[in-house]
Amino acid sequence: MTKKILTFLLLFLPLMAWAGSAQPENEADYHLDMGFKTNGTNPKQAFSWYEGDVIKVTAAKKEATSSKEAEVLYVEYYVDGDLIHKATEAPFQLTYDSRLISTGRHRLLTKVYWKAKRHRFVSDFKWNLDILPAAD
Repeated sequence: MTKKILTFLLLFLPLMAWAGSAQPENEADYHLDMGFKTNGTNPKQAFSWYEGDVIKVTAAKKEATSSKEAEVLYVEYYVDGDLIHKATEAPFQLTYDSRLISTGRHRLLTKVYWKAKRHRFVSDFKWNLDILPAAD
């Protein structure tokens, strides 16, 4: 009896392991690489502005390093967790008056909604956003 169980396990377990590791052939690995340009006033930190400046951030897909099927649908911009802008067409730009937030350090979150073939994705990009006191 033990020999039959051992034979069964030796034949059946490898089949189960093989079946569990199979991946569907139609599931591709898609990648989106984004670039962000700003008009920040501090060359050492791109996400830094003086109080009263107009903040501009532009999001663009890096064609050379992204999957060719990847397509940006829209981009949402958040400051300290609050949605401040939704850009629905290229160049997916945020234009924002820095006087609408206090001086100091804030969190800028950019959520990029994109698709590749029939798959949809969301990618988050986070930075420190510094609003410096206005220069006299």
